[in-house]
Amino acid sequence: MYWTIQHSSVLDVVEHDGIYKPDFSRTQLKCPMLCAFALRYFKLLNDNTFPINGVIFTFENTFEKPLCSVEDVKSFFQSEERYETILRHSITDVFNSKDYVLLCLDGYPSSVRTLPMDMVLYEMLDGNVSANGVVAYNSWINSEVQVAMLSWMREEFPGWAFKNEIGKSNVMQRCLPYITKANIKEIFDISKVIAS
Repeated sequence: MYWTIQHSSVLDVVEHDGIYKPDFSRTQLKCPMLCAFALRYFKLLNDNTFPINGVIFTFENTFEKPLCSVEDVKSFFQSEERYETILRHSITDVFNSKDYVLLCLDGYPSSVRTLPMDMVLYEMLDGNVSANGVVAYNSWINSEVQVAMLSWMREEFPGWAFKNEIGKSNVMQRCLPYITKANIKEIFDISKVIAS
């Protein structure tokens, strides 16, 4: 089960074309470095089997209990205010807009490797680069992703220092290559799920 916040126009594309594939080159990105990293390493992890120019960002918690229903999602974000704050900062700042929906997705091939990352990686790539070129990172994250992330950042920012100083958020992100009609299990008004 995957949860994602998307603009309602995504539903129009799925209805008209049968599939939605994001294209980062045609979108004004909030976190361009993260998007570049996610696309590159999602393709590498999946041996370039998906002809895509973007990925779908989904969220879940990092605890044992999965988010299986919209009530689980509500409970999770009500359990700690910082979870909602992280999601608002990381995914979109238009939660009160009627133009966005919460989608419950499923039905992807088990062979898809989803590139799990804690949500604080948004901040690592978007807000934790200091003026003197110091990048904070997470030593606790999935080792394969950690190695890939640091390797990519060292290529992008040669000569910069890297400090292990960011904690976990307990909001996990996973990447998916597309959304089809068959993948959409439920659609929710975002304002009814997360408090305004």
